[in-house]
Amino acid sequence: MHDAYEAAAAEAGWQTQQASRVPWADVPEANKATMRAAVTALLGWLDTTETVQIMDMTGTVETIEVPPHRHRRVTVLRTEWQDGNKVRVWACDCGHELT
Repeated sequence: MHDAYEAAAAEAGWQTQQASRVPWADVPEANKATMRAAVTALLGWLDTTETVQIMDMTGTVETIEVPPHRHRRVTVLRTEWQDGNKVRVWACDCGHELT
């Protein structure tokens, strides 16, 4: 996370504070533990799903598993074929696509 944070800052066009920019080996153990706990919590959140029921325009109700998400309005975006199977692609009100 430490190196990823530094890289993300550089990609965004800004630099972290020079005084806090140290190699990972030199980061205090308490800070390392806090960073690890934050990453572990984030990974746990990303690894979970929620069950939601959605209804298409014909009134067909379907239950799908989606990543945790604050937006609830989900509609059919399109239907497509993947590996010979008909798959509905859903979109929430903020534009995230779900299959």
